[in-house]
Amino acid sequence: MEWFYQLYPNVFKSTDFLFLTGGMICIPDKTVSNYAAQIWIEKVSENTMDSFELGKTIGRLEYYELHPLKRFTDLVHESMWNISPLHNQALLKLIEGIITESNPEPIKNTKKLLEIYSELLAQTSNKPGKEVIPMLKQWQQTPLKKTVTPLLI
Repeated sequence: MEWFYQLYPNVFKSTDFLFLTGGMICIPDKTVSNYAAQIWIEKVSENTMDSFELGKTIGRLEYYELHPLKRFTDLVHESMWNISPLHNQALLKLIEGIITESNPEPIKNTKKLLEIYSELLAQTSNKPGKEVIPMLKQWQQTPLKKTVTPLLI
């Protein structure tokens, strides 16, 4: 990964987020997605990653269901969850970014994303961020009502 850090030594920019998003969800290869997750892990450790912005980039692509959301939820379970309290907090922000840019009509596997979000909120003793409340309220009017309502209490 040394070559990567020579190319990206500082804080990520918008094109970097798109590149990392591509690795996480666009390419259906576990090696590539795990590599992208490892980059996220290291950048979060160095405090040079804005996970909320990365989430917004993922959310923009998922808005149109260009790639299955299941790729992201599987990646979270396999490589990004419970690394450290810092990483769980960053993962929470990443998912909040996805939610803010999501389609008001929930796409396939949105329920799984919300279940992960709910578990992260419980682990980190946080409440939903003010940025996600409008989308959660919209989703409360959909079949996701049972999943969303406990988040808004």
